Amino acid sequence: DALYQDWLPSRLGAVLAVIALLLAAAGLYGAAAHSTQQRMREFGVRMALGARSGQIVMLVLRQVGWMCLAGVPAGTALWFAGYRYYGATLLSGRPLELAPLFAGILAAAGTALIAALLPSIRASRVDAMDVLRSD
Repeated sequence: DALYQDWLPSRLGAVLAVIALLLAAAGLYGAAAHSTQQRMREFGVRMALGARSGQIVMLVLRQVGWMCLAGVPAGTALWFAGYRYYGATLLSGRPLELAPLFAGILAAAGTALIAALLPSIRASRVDAMDVLRSD
């Protein structure tokens, strides 16, 4: 029974973390896909002027990287605030460990870049003449 009491909160937390990560991935995919769709004419012009597909992919991934860079300080601040509020109750006096924070940051950044990969590849395969002719 004591083992179950230790096991349940950690499993529940892991399941909730995975759900949150999947929701974040879906949101970032949607934002990247929308942004890429809005900029399709720009990508067509760049391709017509000689940009390689790898440059277009990096352009989109760089934009998502900036979103991640803006989100990491906000997420870290929220994590510390939550730790200060709930840490004493949940961790019962154990010292602060930063490894879960860094693992979460890496997981979120990796998920964001993977979520943006499909829209960036789609943007790099745009036919410049079709996009420019569509207006």
